[in-house]
Amino acid sequence: MKHMLRMLFLAGVTLANAGIAQEGPRAGATQGEPTRAVRVEASVDAPVAEVWRLWTTSQGAEEFFAQQANIQLAIGGPYEIQFDPKDETSGTKGLKILSYAPGEMISFQWNAPTQYPEVRNGGTWVVVQFHPEGPARTRVTITHLGWKHGEQWDEAYDHFVQGWSELMKRLERRCTEGPIDWNKERMMYQDEQEKRRLRQSGSAADRNQGGAMNEGRGQRRDTRGYAPVNGLKMYYEIEGSGDPLVFIPPAFGFAGLQSFPTLVQNHSVITVDLQGNGRTADIPERPISIEQYAKDVVGLLKYLGIAEADFFGESYGANTVAVIALRYPEIVGRVVTYAATFGPAQDALNPETTHFEHPPTADSSYIQFQRESYRKVAPDPNYWPRIYDKVGNIQWAGFSKEELASIKVPMLIVLGDHDFVRVEHAVETVRLIPNAELAVIPDASHFAPLSEPERVIPIVTHFLEKPDMRLPLATARNGYHPGETR
Repeated sequence: MKHMLRMLFLAGVTLANAGIAQEGPRAGATQGEPTRAVRVEASVDAPVAEVWRLWTTSQGAEEFFAQQANIQLAIGGPYEIQFDPKDETSGTKGLKILSYAPGEMISFQWNAPTQYPEVRNGGTWVVVQFHPEGPARTRVTITHLGWKHGEQWDEAYDHFVQGWSELMKRLERRCTEGPIDWNKERMMYQDEQEKRRLRQSGSAADRNQGGAMNEGRGQRRDTRGYAPVNGLKMYYEIEGSGDPLVFIPPAFGFAGLQSFPTLVQNHSVITVDLQGNGRTADIPERPISIEQYAKDVVGLLKYLGIAEADFFGESYGANTVAVIALRYPEIVGRVVTYAATFGPAQDALNPETTHFEHPPTADSSYIQFQRESYRKVAPDPNYWPRIYDKVGNIQWAGFSKEELASIKVPMLIVLGDHDFVRVEHAVETVRLIPNAELAVIPDASHFAPLSEPERVIPIVTHFLEKPDMRLPLATARNGYHPGETR
């Protein structure tokens, strides 16, 4: 009987997945009316047997799903996940396993947070499928089914698009780094609690202070200051409201030299002045390197109390965010690089656009804009020749192919077709980084973000704000089908 139930349910899953993120017609639906499902898919670095254990045992679930779990693998057995150990309502107490096929799939009942009572008692369910991709890698597909329509259902749907995506990221981390340390992990329910607390407080203090304004996603406050970081007095500015986005300018760039009105609508944009750039004074005896830049930026985020952020870097700033993506993936959401070099200069640079007629100096005309901008804000305007030489002597050879292949965070590599960086170098790099995408700006130079931001920033914004779950790309094999491929 159990095997019969498993086979019947597998058949149902096959029908549900015939169209991406769609079920069969629900009760009461008119013929052909589409319904919804949340569907998230990822490949993880573990064999099927290990991933199966993580999803089907209490101990396994406590290594990535939540701090407490009660799972007994049997039809009708409990599938109880306790997200907040202090609040029984934050989990799935009383919910049951519906079906399973060992090593292939498991399905179980699901509910929703208490702020969505219609959905909490609405009878949704989840199907998790496992597909081997070689002996040590597994593709995992989560499909959340049973969705109805209405305001609460729409809000809960958005909640689970984010929630299942975050869970999949934790699963990936569990398979590469080991069990999640719950003392350090920030969970979705904690963010929800903080949002409710802020709404209840009314943010009266913010409304009474000058410089605050209501804009878009709640209270916006522009901040600037200096942070003690690794011996520096590091200058930074924060503009806008929303999820944190760190912008690292190019060589000799600094906060205030560029502005991003579109980005600050939905992000708290944190712009940093790196060592010796802008308002951050140099440490004369300390060499400058891309690795040190990365350590300083990470130190600033720790000072500001920011556990995770997206990153956008330009030129040397782009090299820096790439280092952060490799060395500090636990603090990285998504990464955008403009004109980054991921390898040695002889491979990365375009000889046609980086050729000098005469050896450059700190007084050369080609660097006039940067020189004059630096002198307007630097603590010591006369320090320009020294910082020019120090930055010019940065030793940067990029990454090995193995290092690039190990970068797991989503990354967008952007450059101009007449950049200092070879387009071919960017193409070679994007093929090595598993979750990388490429954008080439036509008729654009190394300085397009500064000279033509209206051509660059919309691409950056789209990448940072697009949902994790997207329809598959159309190919000659699967074809284009509206609502199923793109």
